[in-house]
Amino acid sequence: MGACLLDNTQQKLVQTSKNLVDEVWKNQPPPEINPVIIHPLEFSGRSIKDKLNDLRENLMREKARGIIITTLDEVAWLYNIRGSDVSYCPVVHAFAIVTSNLALLYVDKRKVSSEVLSYMEENGIEVREYGAVSSDVALLASNQLNALFAVKGTQAEVTGNGTKEMKDEFELIWADPTSCCYALYSNLDADKDLLRPSPLALAKAIKNPVELEGLKRAHVCDGAAVVQYLFWLDHQMQEIYGASGYFLADVGASKKKHSETIKLTEVTASDKLEGFRASKEHFRGLSFPTISSVGPNAAIIHYAPQAETCAELDPDRIYLFDSGAQYVDGTTDITRTVHFGKPSEHEKACYTAVSVFHCSL
Repeated sequence: MGACLLDNTQQKLVQTSKNLVDEVWKNQPPPEINPVIIHPLEFSGRSIKDKLNDLRENLMREKARGIIITTLDEVAWLYNIRGSDVSYCPVVHAFAIVTSNLALLYVDKRKVSSEVLSYMEENGIEVREYGAVSSDVALLASNQLNALFAVKGTQAEVTGNGTKEMKDEFELIWADPTSCCYALYSNLDADKDLLRPSPLALAKAIKNPVELEGLKRAHVCDGAAVVQYLFWLDHQMQEIYGASGYFLADVGASKKKHSETIKLTEVTASDKLEGFRASKEHFRGLSFPTISSVGPNAAIIHYAPQAETCAELDPDRIYLFDSGAQYVDGTTDITRTVHFGKPSEHEKACYTAVSVFHCSL
């Protein structure tokens, strides 16, 4: 796609053998070694074996000999693992290759405990070093990958009913053109690649009954934390700022502060909300940086308050928080807009209009 866009210009794409950022950034901190975590069947709802069987049926249907999986969430879903290599997202820096009789995971082995390694072996998954993926893709393309692992007998596809012999003409290698990096793609034979969306994307998106129940539990748990937060915040706004309170709209917010030394800011309020969430079962962290915003800050898309410059809460201004969390059984994202004093007629009209349109969806 990029090359096509440059056809009518004087520019061209040049493949590099080294990461240019690494060449310039010489004092990089060492990479964090975050452990790979097993995602139990009680939360995933489907075994690795079942997922691999379905994937291999897709390979057979498309007459593909193997597939390169490059998106982190698909690797995590397929092998029922989780991690913390990416902020706010429970994934592991990893690749995967699956053929009719091989399932490979490419990851920094320092992240793999003996328990996780045993788990992988029990499920027929070979753990390889992260950097080996490029050479293994080249072996896959030249049909030499099986020899590397001394696989005996003919190629076989494991299905729900047993095995099927893979036909000799199955030479295609499946890669998702929207996610496969050029460094791996360049190892493939252009005449024998199958550039199609990954079959795991849809499979991952269609939640099974166990996952659906998990999502419900996560949202109930998260909702309880948000209610706790709103109750606490309402009380603090009355105690510190003399606000009328969320449930006492008839009383004006004209009282003075009870204390000039104690104050709430967008950041301290956000930290309190995280604390309520952290007390819940299966909490693993936030799902994105909390947008905690007062007055005009609430109109800023993806506003990120900083402790040094953030606004103080104000009983006479709207307060909006957009936040979420990662739980073992689900991910949440919730936005609430509140006012602890007496909102203006314009604010009421805007709030009502938004509510009406939401109810109409």
